Amino acid sequence: MTPIRLMLMLAALFLATPILPATAFAASDEEIYNQVDQLHGHADQLDKVLPEIRRAFGDGDSRRLATYSSFPLPVKNNGEAYDINDGADLVKYFDTLVTQQTRDAVAAMDYGDLIVNSSGVGLANGAVWLSFVCADDACKDGKWQIISINNQE
Repeated sequence: MTPIRLMLMLAALFLATPILPATAFAASDEEIYNQVDQLHGHADQLDKVLPEIRRAFGDGDSRRLATYSSFPLPVKNNGEAYDINDGADLVKYFDTLVTQQTRDAVAAMDYGDLIVNSSGVGLANGAVWLSFVCADDACKDGKWQIISINNQE
């Protein structure tokens, strides 16, 4: 078989092979946990607060979300950017600034759907971002907090 004929056969085989979407190879919970632990540490603490945050979004419980938020909290909604200065403002403006679509997406997401990068952990395709916020310079103490909300539109 000539090299040209072999290349044509391989090209035909490649074109006939279906391409699977990237989501077909979603990370396992263990892989996500390890990514969080390697990049940020404190993965065990994330596992404790994540269900609470998801439930609070699903319930629209702005008071509970305020306890899991780092302020000022940047929020994007309808192409506008806002800075929520404190928990009282989050409670007051929550229904206006956090869309039902974002609430539902965070509540329905699975652990394996988390986005993990050096900036933090993204929920619901980046609609909400969390980061471990250190309480001291050594970062031995701190807590996972919401650091931004980017409503899905």
